[in-house]
Amino acid sequence: MVEGQPTAKVVMNARDLDLAIAVLGEARALLRDAVPPEPRKDKGTREVMVLDPAWRTQMPMHPSLNGLELRLRHPGLGWLTFVIPWHEAKSLGEWLSKNSTAPNPASGQ
Repeated sequence: MVEGQPTAKVVMNARDLDLAIAVLGEARALLRDAVPPEPRKDKGTREVMVLDPAWRTQMPMHPSLNGLELRLRHPGLGWLTFVIPWHEAKSLGEWLSKNSTAPNPASGQ
């Protein structure tokens, strides 16, 4: 940018942009200042929230992967795939089951 004006223009289709985002994400993972291990609550921290994302699960694609696949659809980043270790998958399932009852608005919860 020069004096607040762009000096170049890049034209990409969705597929090329998806690839660029994936490469940038991989580069971010290699930076010395890692993504914090816990979500930040600092003022000015920006975090994107996706309401009711599509999700898919399946057994791991390869027996060497020790856990279950969990895929979440982010509207800007695409499908994000996580391998959740078996014990963490069980803990997550138990927590979700225990906390999956919607609050009763009449009770003030």
